Amino acid sequence: MGVVEGYSADLYCDCDSCQSGEECIPKSVDLSGDSKASIDRQIKLLGWTITKDRMNCYAPGHKPKGGSGG
Repeated sequence: MGVVEGYSADLYCDCDSCQSGEECIPKSVDLSGDSKASIDRQIKLLGWTITKDRMNCYAPGHKPKGGSGG
């Protein structure tokens, strides 16, 4: 039996609109890769934003909580 190794990230937008149940697109994305760096690269290429504390993320064009936007 072989060993399978990889990384995954399931991002869900934390903007006020997505959290209140409004029809925002994209609201989430599932990523996978062979390293953390490849996941981070995919996140950046797709335009998602992750806070420095890595506790919140925002879809492209969605405004951060209490923010003016992106």
